[in-house]
Amino acid sequence: MKRVWLAVFALLLLAAPAPGLVFRPPQASQWDCWVFCHEGTFYLFHLLSRSWDDWDGIGVATSADGVHWTDRGIPITMAPGKRWLGTGSTWLAPRPQASGKFILNFSEESPEGVQRIFFAASDDLLRWRRLQTELGQDDRWYEPKGRWDTINTLPRAGGGLLGYWTASPRGRAGFAIGQSDDGLRWSAAAPPQLDWRNHKPARECELGDVDKIGERYYAMLGVGGTMRTFVADAPDGPFAAATRNFVLLQGHGYFTRFVRSPEALLVVHHSISHQRHLRKMLNYTAPLKRAVVDGQGTLRLMWWAGNEKLKGEAIPVPAPTGAEAGKPAILPARFDAARGFIVEGTFKRPPGNEPVGLILEAEDDWAGAFLIDSDGACRAGHLKSDGSGFAPAFRVQRDRGFADTVRFRLLVRHTMAELYLDDELFHVLSLPLWSTGRIGLLGSNPHVEGWEAWTMTLDPEPRVPRERGRAWRKPARASSGIASLAVDGNPATEWQSQPLKSSGQHEWIEVDLGSERPLSEVSINWGSRFARDYAVQVSADATTWQTVHRAQEARGGVETLSTPAHRCRHLRIDCGRPSRPGEAVAIRELFVQ
Repeated sequence: MKRVWLAVFALLLLAAPAPGLVFRPPQASQWDCWVFCHEGTFYLFHLLSRSWDDWDGIGVATSADGVHWTDRGIPITMAPGKRWLGTGSTWLAPRPQASGKFILNFSEESPEGVQRIFFAASDDLLRWRRLQTELGQDDRWYEPKGRWDTINTLPRAGGGLLGYWTASPRGRAGFAIGQSDDGLRWSAAAPPQLDWRNHKPARECELGDVDKIGERYYAMLGVGGTMRTFVADAPDGPFAAATRNFVLLQGHGYFTRFVRSPEALLVVHHSISHQRHLRKMLNYTAPLKRAVVDGQGTLRLMWWAGNEKLKGEAIPVPAPTGAEAGKPAILPARFDAARGFIVEGTFKRPPGNEPVGLILEAEDDWAGAFLIDSDGACRAGHLKSDGSGFAPAFRVQRDRGFADTVRFRLLVRHTMAELYLDDELFHVLSLPLWSTGRIGLLGSNPHVEGWEAWTMTLDPEPRVPRERGRAWRKPARASSGIASLAVDGNPATEWQSQPLKSSGQHEWIEVDLGSERPLSEVSINWGSRFARDYAVQVSADATTWQTVHRAQEARGGVETLSTPAHRCRHLRIDCGRPSRPGEAVAIRELFVQ
């Protein structure tokens, strides 16, 4: 069906509840999201992909409480002839105008690789009309083919708006700043200076948001899949790396945005699941957090009291039975992972330096885990359900100490989990596979008091059938690394090559599909390090190879390629330039049909 720009899909008539932790749009994959509050209603906007090939639309959902969301359709779709559509934000027009009461911005990239920012207007935040106004790169300070998207606004002294957006300043990482009298016609200025203090400066970054909290300006920057905090005393900077809690969010959560609600300043982000179904990434809008600046000026993501509405029926929690030495102590109760559950309790810290933690059982004898160390740090990762083989993927140090007791709050739904310690968010974790609803304790002498649990007040989400494809557990080999980890059916593991240190170096992985048959689809679930340039090759004998797809300037994530009219027994992914110069490339899962 031909794409229609800013098509309206009878939004109110087609409104339907959507599942997720706490929201996932039906019939599409989700990525960045942002929330605008107006007259007691939360409006959730989210970047999505309907074609599964690239981001090509913006959806909207509404909520009366910021917890339970109703999908309202896809009011914005990508224009014909563009490569992809980028995320944006929404604001109230600073003065009445004929175009509309509300303004939304987004970006599109042309086939030549040039991004421009576009605008739409609305009177009800549900039906949007594209405007003729647009904003192109200002090459006085910014790369003409660099990033250019996502204007975030603040009121400007004397009227109008200040704007901050993702950009590529010449010669360094940073973001753009500008101003507008009417919210539509913008002028850019020189980028603010960034002071990385004792941290290694990033080569590139993307701006989540900027807000004024008290008398200071807090910027949340995306760097290498993490969100980091920079602080300034003036709206135009300089912005310096936060001295405490610098890494605000990492793991399987990304792209934090401020939410100005009547009750409090909140933060929204999306959670990244390892799972996929029918070529969709099963990502979710996460529960809202409260943005709190403590007495030392440190920005923290805290439990929002509004999320108490997630707590439904109380569940009795029998104490876990004793376990063999080195084994988890599993609770007898099995919780409803399809609907979601919340468990709270208080850890009593054991003597000595032994860590204590929680294990979250998943399918096929896999599990996720959180371990609290004696220095106040918390590790998260995957392991076997018997407690062996813990592989911590993330370690968070919030630059705060713990008393002899630590209150925890655990949220689990299908494959996603969040852990709060003393009401502060520590981790967002995607489980290796679907949760079984069983949890337990880790550590040599774990002790928890005050167990409480609730089923979530969300509609149950059916377990998604696992897609295995032709490559599942087939013989695989690679130029380096453990190739079988890319075809083991577990997206929590990954094949990782050796570092690509020279410009001409290539690393490859290939799989023997068992028999020569037509090839219809190849899906690559890249790890945190991906190949910007790569080729998909096929062969009948693993000796003579034919290239059926070549990618340049790839962006990672899950890439699904249609490969009709090709027969093969052997498939190879030949990786060139990595996403981070001098580093490895990684593939979590290779799916072949």
